[in-house]
Amino acid sequence: MGKVEALSRNKTVWSLEEPGERGEPIDQVYEVTKYGCCAAPNTHSYFSLRTGEKLRTTHNELNPDELAALEKTLHD
Repeated sequence: MGKVEALSRNKTVWSLEEPGERGEPIDQVYEVTKYGCCAAPNTHSYFSLRTGEKLRTTHNELNPDELAALEKTLHD
């Protein structure tokens, strides 16, 4: 399980915890990947880096167009 926190002047603005083996920021989104076991697929969860809110969970990693569309929802 991983934990991500956004800090402002040493104060936690938001935090998220999501089970997974890998996490990385991609522009304004944070992706957490949980590797599948045996025949189970990987799970990819996407969070807003502005609020920590979960935006989407899928078994397929988002392609660049899907990721751009997801990020666009953060600006609307």
